[in-house]
Amino acid sequence: MKEEKLVRWPYVVRGFIIYLFVGLIYAWSIFVVPLEEAFGWVRSDTSSVFSIVLMFFSIGGLLGGFLRKKMSVKAVVRMAAIMMMAGFIASSWVTELYQFFITYGVVCGTGVGICYTSVSGAVLKWFPDKLGTVNGTLFLGYGLAAMAMGWIINIMLGALGWRVTFFVLGIVFGVVIIAAVHKLDIPDENVILPEAKIKRKSTTVFPDKDYTSKEMMKRLTFWKISLWATFLCSGGYAVLGCVSPAVSGLGASLATGALAAGLVSLSNGISRIFWGTLYDRVGLRPAVVSVSFVFIVGCILAMTGIYLENIPLLVFAFMVGCFSFGGAPTCATTTINKMYGKKHYETNLSIYMIACIPSGFLGPGLSGILVTATGSYFSTYAVMFVVAVVALITAFNIKQP
Repeated sequence: MKEEKLVRWPYVVRGFIIYLFVGLIYAWSIFVVPLEEAFGWVRSDTSSVFSIVLMFFSIGGLLGGFLRKKMSVKAVVRMAAIMMMAGFIASSWVTELYQFFITYGVVCGTGVGICYTSVSGAVLKWFPDKLGTVNGTLFLGYGLAAMAMGWIINIMLGALGWRVTFFVLGIVFGVVIIAAVHKLDIPDENVILPEAKIKRKSTTVFPDKDYTSKEMMKRLTFWKISLWATFLCSGGYAVLGCVSPAVSGLGASLATGALAAGLVSLSNGISRIFWGTLYDRVGLRPAVVSVSFVFIVGCILAMTGIYLENIPLLVFAFMVGCFSFGGAPTCATTTINKMYGKKHYETNLSIYMIACIPSGFLGPGLSGILVTATGSYFSTYAVMFVVAVVALITAFNIKQP
């Protein structure tokens, strides 16, 4: 097949659509206040649900990596879609907190993780020459979910209540994802793909080798990039899990809280393409250092906004923080693909996701505990500021391969 006749971008569109819907898992903050009002739960309770989602998201990623060795990408994603559909529908019937842990946390979280690794692995195989940019484009859909559909969810919550909203979202999940994956394939061996080009501005040259997961885990750089991503994701998850309640806590309406969640989601989504493109241009270390610095700025702005009780400043701070957060998974997963090869990418990606499990507890879990104890998010972002500084130090110590 001639390179100029190669049709690849429709696979990105299908992957983008799937990521747009699985990214709804990040819209959790929109449900927090209605659920707390309905059941009398406190913030540490609802934050625990999000922490469990993130933990099983990582476990699902590991499961997805192994399933892809035995099943086609279509079969794996369809299974994940059914899990997410079942999780949302079952969540519409819960009456106890532990039931939410199972339906939304375990079932939905696992389904999203399976879908995440499988779709990414399939689409990136078509683009050895544009890994950072295409990875960022996929993550754009993941990050835009709350912005694209948050306002619809907020209207549904007001008109239909949270139970019907969860039920309807479950049906939509299943139908859209199963339809989008119908023509998602990986390239055949006889397909000639463009080779990756080394740009003069990039300071990173990657080895031409396919590492197994066992070999990858023996490399110090893998653990450094995973540790760096864990720090950044902790802060990002802390923001995403509390946007709506944090803004509402300063006196804003639920509609304003949903709008804030949408704006933060937009910032998070756009950043994925920005950081992916920057990575392709300047390389590994300059990209991760830049991501870390921006998150430090976001933490300082968030503490200032909370102290001054300034809602616009707080929302802007969240947007800055999540703009940085979008760079963590984008840079980390692109590095794993480029540094450790494409052959074992799905499995290697799942190992990275397992390594980052602590971020789901360090971010939203610690945030929930601090807010319940102090009644303010100021302490949360003071801690996240320290975490961001450690992330910056780690970024400077990530050596070129």
